[in-house]
Amino acid sequence: MVAPQQLPPHGRRSASRFEPAAKRSFIPRSALPVSSLANTGIRERTLSITQIDAIRAVMKLFVDDDVARGVGAFGRVYCDGCEQPRPAAGGIHYDRYLLCNGCAIEYEVARARGLITTPGKYVRDKHFGDGDLYLLVDV
Repeated sequence: MVAPQQLPPHGRRSASRFEPAAKRSFIPRSALPVSSLANTGIRERTLSITQIDAIRAVMKLFVDDDVARGVGAFGRVYCDGCEQPRPAAGGIHYDRYLLCNGCAIEYEVARARGLITTPGKYVRDKHFGDGDLYLLVDV
């Protein structure tokens, strides 16, 4: 008789009813997707105007660098965030998403504020009507 496998205290079993029991594996909790910031211990932070301007300045360096190298001076890319053709200069790849420089700035500020943890959440929010949470108002 074979003893049944027990779940480790730090994980849960990933299983599909279509997989034989021998192919099931254990996934540690640290590898499970985060459903909300409440579960991560990340708190929303307030950024000063100076901090937001510093993020904008750093992100502008990507545009300047691309233009200096001749990459994307006149080219356009499709931004996964705003779903628009945007200038290629300053576009940044985050995981599988390509964000124009404007969306990348919004994403970085939102990430610094603790509003989001992944580029996928940012893109989903922009697509499904919650993109106003990340709008930056120029003062």
